[in-house]
Amino acid sequence: MRLIKKALISLLTIFILVFSLVLIACDQGSTSVYDGNYQEITPQQLYADTKDLPELDEENLSNVKIYLKAETTQTSDTSITSNALTLSYTIGECDYSIYPETHIQMTYEASAKTDGKKEEYQSLITNIYIIEDRCYADISEKISTHGNETEYSTKKEINSYELEQLLNQFTGAFEPSQDVKEPQTEEEFISYVNELYSSHGVKILADTSNGIKVKMEIADEEKYANYIKEQENLYGYDIEMNDVVSYVVFDKDNNFKALKDFTDIRANSLKDSIRSITNLEIKAFSGKLNIPSDFSDYTPLS
Repeated sequence: MRLIKKALISLLTIFILVFSLVLIACDQGSTSVYDGNYQEITPQQLYADTKDLPELDEENLSNVKIYLKAETTQTSDTSITSNALTLSYTIGECDYSIYPETHIQMTYEASAKTDGKKEEYQSLITNIYIIEDRCYADISEKISTHGNETEYSTKKEINSYELEQLLNQFTGAFEPSQDVKEPQTEEEFISYVNELYSSHGVKILADTSNGIKVKMEIADEEKYANYIKEQENLYGYDIEMNDVVSYVVFDKDNNFKALKDFTDIRANSLKDSIRSITNLEIKAFSGKLNIPSDFSDYTPLS
């Protein structure tokens, strides 16, 4: 059971690190939990306002829903290649069981076209359910190559190692390319935020009128474009940023409420154009999970 918890904690850690390192954005549509009267603040103010906030770790990892969708499309004169990953990760209330009921749904789609013709397509959908100390996986896959289609589906009971392998297949692309040292002291925190300002070209704003809402947005587009080029090895490309901003929200009692990020970035060169859209949201969750009743049909994977 400890390994199951470790695998899920690792998955959540990836999301938190993505929030810290890859500045993302949110649409500015209707009124939402992210709206507020934001004012720019110093790193010292940010530390003072956030130092007592709880962490999202195994001690309070329940009643949370995470949604992630990442899409990349690469277009050239002769071909279009696209990839899309969607992940929904819901953890219910921890009643009297060892671990709260958990549902993870992962969907991956990829396609490639040459001269306007769709030549290859792959779709993989995996639903994972964790009920007390047992894990179940419902997997379906469809592959089409030059008009020839194959389909596969299976329902398996899996162990903690197999769970970790399934999660790694989907989340490996989101692991940071460098080790991240979490700031431990006020001095380290302020230094870290100043580094975001100087190397990433961002600024941080906050609304402390009713709890704490933190917003991160671009202040210097040229610096941020250079940061993207370095991180993604896109030297020789011109970077267009359609929308880049981040939010995290806690209420007046320091309860976590929401985190939302969205990026829409395009990289253009003489030979091709790459557009990357990423939408990440983590929210407090209440309610019952929709858990299947046919687990007796799931057979051991190994």
